[in-house]
Formats: sequence, C-alpha cells, structure tokens
Amino acid sequence: MSELFRLFAAARVAGSLTSIVDKAAPNPHGSALRAAQRRPFAPTGHDALRAGELEQMAWAPLLLHFGDMVDMHVLSHGGEIPYRQPGVAYAVHDLRHRGRVVGMWDEGADRPVFQLRAAYVEPQVARRIINAVQLLGGPGILRPLHVIDRCSDSWVGDAALYRPERCAAFRRDRDGLFRVYTRPLTAAELALVLECAAPEVRKYLAVRRKSLELRYGTAGRS
Repeated sequence: MSELFRLFAAARVAGSLTSIVDKAAPNPHGSALRAAQRRPFAPTGHDALRAGELEQMAWAPLLLHFGDMVDMHVLSHGGEIPYRQPGVAYAVHDLRHRGRVVGMWDEGADRPVFQLRAAYVEPQVARRIINAVQLLGGPGILRPLHVIDRCSDSWVGDAALYRPERCAAFRRDRDGLFRVYTRPLTAAELALVLECAAPEVRKYLAVRRKSLELRYGTAGRS
C-alpha cells in the first residue's frame, strides 16, 4: 500500500512539474520547430522574440476586413507574456463567433505563417473559410478533415484540430456551430481568407441585429 501511495505522489509531482514547464517562458536560443511539428498552444523561443512583429502582422488584416464588426486584443502583448502564442484574438459583436489568429515564425525562415482558429462559427462562414483555403492551394491535403467532438469546449481541448497537413480541420459542436482551424497561411493568404469570410460574417451580424431590434422594439411598444 505504501508503494502505491509513493507512486501516486510521484505522478502528482510529475504532473505539477509538467504544468510549470508548459507555462514557462521558452528558451530564446532553443531550437525552433516547423509548423507541422509544433505543440498546438505553445510558442517557440523564436516566436517570443518576434512576437511584436507577428501581432502587428496579424492585427492589420483583421482590422481591415473584420474591424468594425469585432473587438480585438493581442495575445502575448508583444512577447511580454512569453508562454502565450503571439497573435490576435477577436470576438464578433452580438454573435458567439470568436477566434484567434496565431503567428508562427520558424528560425531561419524569411517570413512567418499564421493560423486562423475560429470558434462558434455559423455553417456558411465555416464553409467560406474552408473554401477560401482550398482555392489558395498550397502545401498539404486540400480535403478538410472533420474531427469528431470528444473534448471540452476549451481552447486546450481543440488540440485535435491542429492538423497543419490539411487545408483545414473542423468540428461541429453540439449547438450546431463550427470550429475551424486553417492550415498555416502566409500574411497575404490570411488577408484573402478573411476577405472571403467577412461578407458572410457581416450578413449573420445584420440578421442577428435585426432580430434583436424586432424583439426588443416590439417589447418596448407593448
């Protein structure tokens, strides 16, 4: 029995150490990994060093195409929070749709790549995103992957959607909305995908606002 308790205690200590390491600042001089080999939610040291540039490059196309529809904030604050992946988070006004554009810059590469991770997305918006990435072509399998929902609704639970070898991976949540992860995109490709998705997001936003207006307008007159 004492041996069992000793093993249990050792496992708890090992789990705690793993959690601490996961949140520790990455080594700026450590090896950088290609997108296909990365851990889905942890930056490399090189990402942390280039975090300010990555977040500026992610902010610009989001502001251009989604700007008046969303609230945005940077994720790592230019590398001040080094265990967070550099990028920009956004949330669409009056809709559940929210997402992140995460930047990755491999050491020695002349340009970074970005991944759009969108959650609570209406079916037509998800289709627009996936179709846009398919039309761009590029490396990987052009057929999107449907990932069966076996996880929680947290971002960490979405690790199964990190499939950079596919044009995109998606999951249909229990409420009928979708989560979509694209393959890594160049800054120009990211801008094109956002440009394609923006009109569909705007349409759903207009419908939602009209619905709210009719509901509360009618309630106010009665």
